[in-house]
Amino acid sequence: MAYRLAAQMEKKAAKTGEKPLMTYFTVYNLDRNNCFDYSKAERELGYHTRPYAETLRDEARWLVAEGKIKGNVHINNAA
Repeated sequence: MAYRLAAQMEKKAAKTGEKPLMTYFTVYNLDRNNCFDYSKAERELGYHTRPYAETLRDEARWLVAEGKIKGNVHINNAA
């Protein structure tokens, strides 16, 4: 489904001259198994990952603030 959506976005972008929000290449990269070991960064740098829901909320807020998408970001504190 994501590949189909990316194809539609690329087709629209070709007509309008705007950059597509998502491309076939983007979906391809997201679809790959990108599993990385960050234990050394944890040990030596104190690196921590953030909860997935928090990261998505921040991304949505940024996209709205930058005018990339329209709307409001609703926060569900249950997550």
